[in-house]
Amino acid sequence: MTKLAVLSTSLEAEVRAIKPAQVIPPPAPSAWSWQHLGINREGEVLQAYPTPPYDKGCEACFEFSGYIERRAIVDGRHYTALEKCPHCRKLTDKIDRINRAKLPSKFSKEVLNWAQIKLASRRNAEAEFVGWAEALVESSQGPSLALLGPTGRGKSFCAYTLAKYALDCDVGARWLHWPTFLESIKDTYGNNQLRPQEVWDLNLPSRGVLVVDDLGAGVVTEWSRQIAWTLFERKPLAVTFIVTSNGHPKANGAGSLDDMIGERAASRMFGTCGRGRTVYQLIGEDKRKG
Repeated sequence: MTKLAVLSTSLEAEVRAIKPAQVIPPPAPSAWSWQHLGINREGEVLQAYPTPPYDKGCEACFEFSGYIERRAIVDGRHYTALEKCPHCRKLTDKIDRINRAKLPSKFSKEVLNWAQIKLASRRNAEAEFVGWAEALVESSQGPSLALLGPTGRGKSFCAYTLAKYALDCDVGARWLHWPTFLESIKDTYGNNQLRPQEVWDLNLPSRGVLVVDDLGAGVVTEWSRQIAWTLFERKPLAVTFIVTSNGHPKANGAGSLDDMIGERAASRMFGTCGRGRTVYQLIGEDKRKG
């Protein structure tokens, strides 16, 4: 062996010693779940990201970091191209759906105890709401859902759990906090950089589930009632609402749904909720007070 060959062999050995062996990840699962993801709960909203062993791809695509090498012969010429791994694309899509949903982190550290959710109708809350969600996922459409009642009865936690279930089933979801949404629209007035329509476009999806949390909360004005009416008027056919509100559906005056969002918006809400079939009143004690 020549000195040059010996030197080359020695350098290859050194490179192998420095570069760690590449770990082959397992095959992609038949279906991706939240267990395959990392979830950052430190911020205001949940943020998902890929974690080992799939952060560089699956068994089929890890060599090219999520891409698969395809070879073809066209007119006698050999071509090589990289395309997105079809298995890992589903994982990427799930991560994108979770991050676009903007679900609040505050609910993610606990599991909803359905036994604590009491309905005025005396029906079983878990059977009613989970059954509604399963039917929605199966048919991709269905009546919207309204959860009404005083503060601390678990309305938002129920909405979060149902939105997360939709995401589990690869149905898009979005969280809209009503008072924050109103402030975002107000901020566009007199702002040449952003128009109200852009706020609507950012917050109103074209399909999937939209959680409208705390509808009617904040200072009630004719303007806020008009925005509530516009929300139901603009609702796309392929979007299903999950509405939470402290407004009472039958009472009159302050604190009633008609007062908080206006009679027109309340009427449209009942209409989109199966003419009232999927409007529920949550009762019981304030859970935040123990």
